[in-house]
Amino acid sequence: MTGLFLSNLQLLVLTILSLVSLFVQYAIDVDGDGGNIGEFNESDGQTNYEVPFPSVLAMTDMGSGKMEVQGPTSNRVGIDTFALDVRVNYFFDGKDSINLKIGQTVLGSGTGGATQRLNSIYFKKITLTPFVILPVKNLPLEATVTNRGVELKWQTDNEESNSRFEVEHSFDGIHFNAIGKVIYPVTTDGLNNRYAMMDKSDSLMSKEIAYYRIKQVGVNAKYSYSKIVMVHLPGLKVNTMQAFPNPFNETINVNLYSLENGPGVIKIRNLSGETVYKLDLMINKGDNRIQIGSLGRLPAGIYEAQIMMNRTLADSQKIIKN
Repeated sequence: MTGLFLSNLQLLVLTILSLVSLFVQYAIDVDGDGGNIGEFNESDGQTNYEVPFPSVLAMTDMGSGKMEVQGPTSNRVGIDTFALDVRVNYFFDGKDSINLKIGQTVLGSGTGGATQRLNSIYFKKITLTPFVILPVKNLPLEATVTNRGVELKWQTDNEESNSRFEVEHSFDGIHFNAIGKVIYPVTTDGLNNRYAMMDKSDSLMSKEIAYYRIKQVGVNAKYSYSKIVMVHLPGLKVNTMQAFPNPFNETINVNLYSLENGPGVIKIRNLSGETVYKLDLMINKGDNRIQIGSLGRLPAGIYEAQIMMNRTLADSQKIIKN
């Protein structure tokens, strides 16, 4: 590897990239030109390193996993991987990339010397872990503010061994919390699956901006994230309900936020539109918490929970009976 002489320092940054985790061991000879030039290198994030004894190298721990090695002006002729006193071995394990800086420093007082240096880098024992096929290809996410909350939609194609999606939101774009799980698509054409979820969290009422992302989890527990999308919440004030656990067995808890006092009706309907459960109640302005029991008799399947206020549908949510 050849570099041109630049003032007191010549530097080349070498980056080795891989799409998979890798184990690498490489050795570098760090010597000089026999006059004024001494080679150096800087390695970042190595698992370990080794300097054969005896050594004429100056080692400097720069912190944060970085190690700098400065060689002497004395020269070792040729590609001299067996010149042990000017050699350093680096070990990397489980890395997606390796960053290595190599260059030369003027150590003598004169201006003569070599105008180029040959750096000897020797790699061996590179082992790649098997490629992992992601269970989902293409995960575009859209978030839209509606009068019911924030509607999230995403689409996938060529799903293989997909387990579920976990929807996460954040109010600072850094710290995310899971707000729900989605297993079944809303629609499918055999190749593309379309999913949706409505975020009706009470915390949206007092925020101006929200961030969302989708965590896709495979059956092997490996996961990946969608891109992060941001929405503005311009004074979002709506009647909202949230039913949990979802899926359920015997009992459902319903959190309801209402803008006013008044009579209301909670209904559970099957996919045929038939009402299989109905509860009349008085709803208070603000937060309401209702528990619905004795649902174990319902057949397993997908249902819709609805809240009616003033004979108008205020909100609804898909629920799943185990």
